[in-house]
Amino acid sequence: MAIDVGRLGIWLASNGRTDEEMVHTARELDRLGYGAVWLGSADGDLRIAREMLAASERIVVATGIVSIWTIPP
Repeated sequence: MAIDVGRLGIWLASNGRTDEEMVHTARELDRLGYGAVWLGSADGDLRIAREMLAASERIVVATGIVSIWTIPP
């Protein structure tokens, strides 16, 4: 299965944004036609990625690397 991330994506770091703001941003980027939103980092808790996906219709939500050395499986 191929995932189409589109031609344009946005790198988004939380930088103090609330979860609600992150979800709103994903929804707005989806509405504007962006193909992907890349989260700046991932700590193993992918709840915010799930919430962003649920709030949008087609945008790809991609995480930064989850380190196998610091996060248990």
